[in-house]
Amino acid sequence: MLEMIKKIALLSVAEFLLLVFFFKLYSFWVFWGSFGAILGIMLMVEDIKKMPYVKWKKIPLGYLIRYFVYGIILTVGALVDVRALMISFVGIMNMKIVPFLSYKQ
Repeated sequence: MLEMIKKIALLSVAEFLLLVFFFKLYSFWVFWGSFGAILGIMLMVEDIKKMPYVKWKKIPLGYLIRYFVYGIILTVGALVDVRALMISFVGIMNMKIVPFLSYKQ
């Protein structure tokens, strides 16, 4: 988990440096989205640790909490501006990109 968090942080810094040329101060929103990605990874790890001990439900509570957090992250970005929404989305997508970068054979 710690390795993935480090890679999310590194990827968000690289994205910030790339986006700052196009979006100026709006590029800071990538860190807001990356915060959501890191929080999502941490919540997912907690859910995975609990899985063997909890009865199976159709929709686990942790799943709902995770997507509620993503919704809050994106809603805050949308309330500011469309560019902030899109860049926050890029930050959240780091959670999907990093596992491909962390793959080991």
